[in-house]
Amino acid sequence: ENVLPIVRRKMPGLVTTIIGSNAPPSLQKLAADDFVIAGFVADVAPHYHAARLSISPLRYGAGVKGKINQAMAFGLPVVAMAMAAEGMGLREGEELLVAESAQAFADAVVRLYGDEALWQRLAEGGRDNVRRHFSRAHARDILADMLGLALEGDWASVVSELPPKVRQKETFWAVREMLTAIARTSPLAIVLDDLHWADEASLAMISELLSVTDQAPVLVLTAFRDRRDKGC
Repeated sequence: ENVLPIVRRKMPGLVTTIIGSNAPPSLQKLAADDFVIAGFVADVAPHYHAARLSISPLRYGAGVKGKINQAMAFGLPVVAMAMAAEGMGLREGEELLVAESAQAFADAVVRLYGDEALWQRLAEGGRDNVRRHFSRAHARDILADMLGLALEGDWASVVSELPPKVRQKETFWAVREMLTAIARTSPLAIVLDDLHWADEASLAMISELLSVTDQAPVLVLTAFRDRRDKGC
């Protein structure tokens, strides 16, 4: 209601697409040819690839904002309010643009859209920030360091280049190997949240872990959700 009219005046025809299920009526009433309420989208990749930038006009919240990281991982520069950028190690002007007022936010959108050098700098900076702080490789290294575990090879970098279905299997294999190595010598707790994903391969991994833990106990915690886990 505040930012969009300014953007429309400065850049007529610029289309903003809102992705996500259950958009509130207050948002739906703003739908127009240049303000598309896409609703639930099974695969967001085509939308990221088609977009020029991502916006996060978030006025309250806490923690890491996954959608900002997701946009940056796709190489999409971000304009955000300060609250949206907290806790992520992001530098204004290097990895994203930060603006608070409606006028400043609209100005940042218009500036980023038209400034190719700025666009390239933020796209590269955003990708680098995700790689340094939020990539699989970074999480793997932190976990290995915490557990004093030496892991062979850089499986995360290899996995990231694979197709989605293959990547899921390869990542699963790497996690299984890591947990098995830990379980041979140390107590291990496995927490399964949303057990609807626990297919035969997942349950087979748990069985394998139990079979190698003569010396180290394994605790499996599960969180069932009635409407989603009836098949488990």
